[in-house]
Amino acid sequence: MVAGLDIGNSTVSLKFFDQKTIFNEKKVWQTHLFELESLKKEIQLKKCEVVIVSSVVRELNTHLKTCLTRLGYKVYFVDQSSSSFIDFSDYESYMGPDRVSEVIGARTIHEGPFCVVGMGTAITFSVIGQNDTYIGGFIMPGVKTMLKSLSSNTSILPELEIHQKPESFLGLNTKDNIKNGIFYLIFHGIKGILEEIKSSYKVKNIIGTGGFSHFFKNLFDFVDKDLIFKGLKHMYFFDIRGSK
Repeated sequence: MVAGLDIGNSTVSLKFFDQKTIFNEKKVWQTHLFELESLKKEIQLKKCEVVIVSSVVRELNTHLKTCLTRLGYKVYFVDQSSSSFIDFSDYESYMGPDRVSEVIGARTIHEGPFCVVGMGTAITFSVIGQNDTYIGGFIMPGVKTMLKSLSSNTSILPELEIHQKPESFLGLNTKDNIKNGIFYLIFHGIKGILEEIKSSYKVKNIIGTGGFSHFFKNLFDFVDKDLIFKGLKHMYFFDIRGSK
C-alpha cells in the first residue's frame, strides 16, 4: 500500500493506492492546520511502507521527509524530472509538482494534444502536445485568491467564499456583486483561453481538476479530481519502483 500526499497552499490531501486501485477514502486538512502526527496515524492504520508527495509548500518538505524517514517510511518528492512519461525539458524554470502530477495523471487516460486546467489557489493551464511534450501554459489567480485579494486591498469590501454558481447573472447587493463578478471573470477568462488553445494547438480534450473545477464543468470535456493521485501512482509504480 502506498500513501499519496498532495500538499497545496490551501489544503493537504491524502489518498492510498496499490498498483491497481486508488481507493476512494480521502483525508483532507487545511494546510495551515496540518499536523504531522495526524498524517502518521493515517498511514500507520493502512500499514504503508511508502509515501509519495506532491508539495508546493517547500517549508514543510524537509521536516516531513526527516520525520517519516526516521519512522522507517520510504519518502519520495516528485518534480518535473520524476517521470519520462512527459517531456518537460522546454519549461525554462521549476514547475510545481501539482502541475507535473496532474499532467502525468491525465496522460494515463488521454492521448495528446490535451490541456489540463487545475483549479486551486492558482488556476493553471498545461498544454501537452501530440508527442507528449509540454508546450506551454498559464498561471492565474484562483477563486479564493481573487476573493481574498479584493478584500485585503479595500477598506470596506468583505472577504467572501463562493460555494455555488450564482443564481442570477447580475448581483443586487455588494456580496453578490463581488461573487458574481469574480465567478464570471474566471468563467469567461477560462472560456476565452480554452477557445484560443483549441484553435491554435488542436487539443483533443480539456481536463479540469481541483476543488473549484465542478463549478466550471461545462467548460471541460472531463472533470477528474483524482488527477494528482493518478499521477503519483504512475510515477511511483512505473518510474520510481520500475527503475529499481
